[in-house]
Amino acid sequence: MTSIYDFASTAIFIVAVALFFYRLQRQDEPLWPYVGISIGCAIANWAGDEGYHIVGGGALFLALASVIYLAKQPLSDPQDP
Repeated sequence: MTSIYDFASTAIFIVAVALFFYRLQRQDEPLWPYVGISIGCAIANWAGDEGYHIVGGGALFLALASVIYLAKQPLSDPQDP
């Protein structure tokens, strides 16, 4: 890991995985939003390392915004019918 994109995309990915497992314990969480975040982190890392800083920064911003959006979603109550 040599660039800020490596550290930032890895950190966002770790937070997304932790959020997924936390929410999975409490409800049946769909996987597709987290796959999108993972792809966004990979694109951000690749683009940033190749010198496309606007694309890399934008992808990091979108991935982080997606994690924050998912974290703010309320958990459903398992006792609700």
